[in-house]
Amino acid sequence: MGVAGHLPPRQNRRMDEQAVYERLLASRPGADTSRGRLFSALSFIVHGHSVGCIMRGTAAFKLGRETPELAAALAAPGAELFDPSGRGRPFKDWVVLPLSEEPRFEQLLEQAVAFALA
Repeated sequence: MGVAGHLPPRQNRRMDEQAVYERLLASRPGADTSRGRLFSALSFIVHGHSVGCIMRGTAAFKLGRETPELAAALAAPGAELFDPSGRGRPFKDWVVLPLSEEPRFEQLLEQAVAFALA
């Protein structure tokens, strides 16, 4: 614990990430989305394929290269192509957004699942 009983910022971020992840999973009761890991991140799995993840204060979703869904998601504040390595090699079919954009995440997860099942 940090000063005055507050958790260190990194611990707060992990708790926030876990809470967002749990809310998104709960939004899909009975669906074929399961828990997993991708790049050591909390991941959403559909039929063995990752369709999204929560990591480093962001959420990423696989929407498909050059799809209208990806273009719309990239227009959101703070959105960009997902570059998990941080080496300037983004995945061209994934979008990443800051956790502050959480109101968009349920729809993006639905779109990612639909893309995976198409």
